[in-house]
Amino acid sequence: AARAIDNLPQREVIRLFQSMPPASAGAVFQRITPDLAAQTLVLIDDKLAGQIISALEPSRAAALLARIDEQSRDRLLNGLEAGIAKELRLLVSYPAESAGALMDPRVTTFHHEATVKQARARIRGLRGRPIYDIFLIDENGLLTGSVPLQMIVLARPNRRLKELSGGVPPSVHALSTREEVVELLNQRRLPSLAVVDLEQRLLGVIRHDALVAAAQEEMSADIQTMVGVSKEERALS
Repeated sequence: AARAIDNLPQREVIRLFQSMPPASAGAVFQRITPDLAAQTLVLIDDKLAGQIISALEPSRAAALLARIDEQSRDRLLNGLEAGIAKELRLLVSYPAESAGALMDPRVTTFHHEATVKQARARIRGLRGRPIYDIFLIDENGLLTGSVPLQMIVLARPNRRLKELSGGVPPSVHALSTREEVVELLNQRRLPSLAVVDLEQRLLGVIRHDALVAAAQEEMSADIQTMVGVSKEERALS
């Protein structure tokens, strides 16, 4: 459906999205080309645009919002639920090639003094959110450790989460470049990568699919540079 839509005149694209149920529109929207997606967001009904934006992964939504003019972006963000709008404004403020732009701010954190029993109870209420590692923070929000989900399942209920942690996990600063993210990915096999500020406060997490996408883009850029093609070029440009 997305490939077919990519080849239609824009007025027909808008008509099709306006006629789709929001869930279907969101699923197709993730797969059309970014330029067409950004243009369509501006031109479709604001209510539908808000539903689509809310259904997208935050990093994907922010990347699309960063492509449109500031006035239109503010209009769309103002129509979103306050929490989602705040997350996206933060993501849009990071440079496109930075760790901050790749991260998902919906990171699941636990106080390092919490027990396994408390963690399990809270995890049960987080249905629909992908969870691989549990990130631990102290009273000041500083990243202190992480615990694989498997250990939460197997550990005794009264154990403290900090007792299960293997120490402070690998992390990158929000303004680290995509190249730095990929280098860390090459050094370690990570299901997720913490993103922190200068004081080591946890801001978000780069999940495995975003890590892989960043690595693929970096590999493509390296190959293109080797043969004398600009990094900004794409296969069909």
